[in-house]
Amino acid sequence: MCPTSSSAANIYVSAPVNGTDRLYEGYDVSARLALGKDVTAIPSYSTNSSTYTSADPTFTGTGSTLILNSQIYGRPLHKGNFTLDAFNPPSNLEFIMNAQYVGVNNSQHLAPYVNFSFGVTHPFGMGMLTLFETNAFNTETALFSTINGAQPQALVGGALLLVAANPLPPRTIQLSYSINTGARKARASRAARAAAVRCARRRKAHKPARVRRPTVRAADSASVNSTSWRRRTRYRC
Repeated sequence: MCPTSSSAANIYVSAPVNGTDRLYEGYDVSARLALGKDVTAIPSYSTNSSTYTSADPTFTGTGSTLILNSQIYGRPLHKGNFTLDAFNPPSNLEFIMNAQYVGVNNSQHLAPYVNFSFGVTHPFGMGMLTLFETNAFNTETALFSTINGAQPQALVGGALLLVAANPLPPRTIQLSYSINTGARKARASRAARAAAVRCARRRKAHKPARVRRPTVRAADSASVNSTSWRRRTRYRC
């Protein structure tokens, strides 16, 4: 029982509603191309289609963000990536350039953009020194999330909903130093250790037969006994 009088203004009812079907389709294409002895290009492209094929009528009313047979909001249909890796043997420097393309309807609510990053590495002492710059051209950056440059979201019935865009992180320059301490040897499995123990026991229990040559008698009845010898065999598990 409620301690105070109740009215329609302070009574709320919440009930979960399910019953949506989604269809995901797409493909990925990537390659690794040698442009020379020390230059490698790695392009990739992907298409990902995500749609609602059916839903409860509660979700598909006028003004809803769930539109049947349309790309789900916040999932870009097209993405691309291009990496260029070049090594200069005389200076022992390795240069890396990366460009990432994200199409419209992305999770940042931004227009299609390309984000560039650059890096260079060089061996130094026991490790590797790396200088890396991300978002080199300050693409789609801002101090706050605003509706400036935001992409509107379509609603059932033809109306549009303007959602604040989430800007990308600003240009960042990072200097790092990494050392390879060496990987630990993999520990043998329990089955392998048990097999090794059984093999050692069998090798220890195996005793080669002692063979004695028969006595050789000369014409003058003098006997010469040959020394015994042990046949050596190699045992394998």
